[in-house]
Amino acid sequence: GRAIEPVFEPLGFDWRVDIALVSSIAAREVFVSSLAVTTETGNEAALPERLRSTRDSSGRRVFTAPTVAAILVFFVYALQCLSTVAVLARESNSRKWPAVALVSMLGLAYVAALIAH
Repeated sequence: GRAIEPVFEPLGFDWRVDIALVSSIAAREVFVSSLAVTTETGNEAALPERLRSTRDSSGRRVFTAPTVAAILVFFVYALQCLSTVAVLARESNSRKWPAVALVSMLGLAYVAALIAH
């Protein structure tokens, strides 16, 4: 997460969100459980409360309104389900089109999230 943090920093994402994004490549639903793991502090607070109180190393809130908007917009456009990419490869009988779809949709998601942030 920290290795790719500079790439996603303009979107307001910190290393915890980056880890959740990478893990969500398997399926979008994994994003929430990854955030639950990376924000675990040992207390019994529910995930929404933990997300509200999550701070970065400088003490600033991680999940601000612009950052949450960027996350939502990123997920609207990102092609993150690998099974979808696999089906596209099988149906097109090519690796080119899944690669084009994956790269272009992630690029579109990044630019749209940057605008939203």
